[in-house]
Amino acid sequence: MPTPSSDSTQPVEAVTATERNRVQTALLQFHLPRMEDIDVVEYDPRRKRVGLAERGRDVDIYLSVVQKDDIPWGPVYLWVTGITVGVLLTSSVGIPPGTFVPYDVWLVMFVLAIGLVSTVHTYQNYFQMRLGTTERPPELEREHTEERDQLT
Repeated sequence: MPTPSSDSTQPVEAVTATERNRVQTALLQFHLPRMEDIDVVEYDPRRKRVGLAERGRDVDIYLSVVQKDDIPWGPVYLWVTGITVGVLLTSSVGIPPGTFVPYDVWLVMFVLAIGLVSTVHTYQNYFQMRLGTTERPPELEREHTEERDQLT
């Protein structure tokens, strides 16, 4: 079961019973029933058993790992598009700020801006956000440490 330490730098051993109960309550009363409603999991509340439903096998493509310092890309693209449309419209009508620079220069600048944002987004997705590329999950790190301690 996920614990509050999965979302923080807190070691698993430092998680209090209150924090563990909060996560368990949220799972049992809210998240699992909702996921069962949309056929992602099969949940039996009486036996406290959870299994992956057939439809759940197709969901992982829509899930992404989001780090705490990740950039919300949707709003970035919306802002770049909104500014682009606004400046290009004012440039074509002949009112500031569009008149400060020729229309063709604005167009090239925004194509480059969108290209830069897309390149950074792609780099982050393929090289920084992939599972296993930055660090080991706390559970695996703990198991590895326990195995190493048993050998010594």
